[in-house]
Amino acid sequence: MTSGGSYINEIGFWYQPGWIITEVEGSELLPSEFSLAQNQPNPFNPVTTIRFGVPEKARVTIMLYDVAGREVRKIADEEFEPGYHERVLSASGLGSGVYFCRMVSGSFTQSRKLLLLK
Repeated sequence: MTSGGSYINEIGFWYQPGWIITEVEGSELLPSEFSLAQNQPNPFNPVTTIRFGVPEKARVTIMLYDVAGREVRKIADEEFEPGYHERVLSASGLGSGVYFCRMVSGSFTQSRKLLLLK
């Protein structure tokens, strides 16, 4: 162990004593805005997870549409508390192809493209 100035070297690693930890890995902060994340996995078969963030208590509708714009499935249509949420989408009864997941809450609207491979 050697030191010089305000830095310390231990086994080849230099660091400054007294660094402040500003965030703990895995901490769950509330979202600052509505968000719809890309589904995981994508492409998927037979299930995928839809994750979304809600900054305030609000009614959220998430629908699945085919490429022709027809409503295929309702994923969520309820009031959510602030935080990060997820829903699992099962592709049972759906054919391979491109689908669109659309989240709407008040004036917020966001869509993601999903690819189902069977």
